[in-house]
Amino acid sequence: MSETTAKHEGRRKLPSRRVQFLLALFVGFALFYAKYSTPEGMWDIPSLGNEGYAYLEFRNGRFEFAVEEEKAGPELLGAYQLEDGKWVVTSKSGDKLYAQASPWTLRIIDKDGKPILPPLKRLFFRPKPSLAGKVKPKH
Repeated sequence: MSETTAKHEGRRKLPSRRVQFLLALFVGFALFYAKYSTPEGMWDIPSLGNEGYAYLEFRNGRFEFAVEEEKAGPELLGAYQLEDGKWVVTSKSGDKLYAQASPWTLRIIDKDGKPILPPLKRLFFRPKPSLAGKVKPKH
């Protein structure tokens, strides 16, 4: 067997670096998508922040409305949980809505599938207090 043939046989056994990179990228994206396809996290609500930077926070089965500059702290709006493969959001008054989350957006819809709010953007970092008062409501 020649030296050139031996090199080519070794290459056939191992996937190329390009294939390995694409496979790692695919697995990484799948893990990222699985982790962030839940409502868990913070969601930007620029149209509601009169006194500061407003956002919804879903954490530990509760969802809250928060304005970064308010000293009173976040206001509890209700709870959320996974039921039959769907994220169910229950308000304090008992109304049931549904959350459809992706890594980048959250849609809150009613039982008929009609949106309650425009799609919300995920906040990957806690808003800085310096943004308060600089974000103007969208009308």
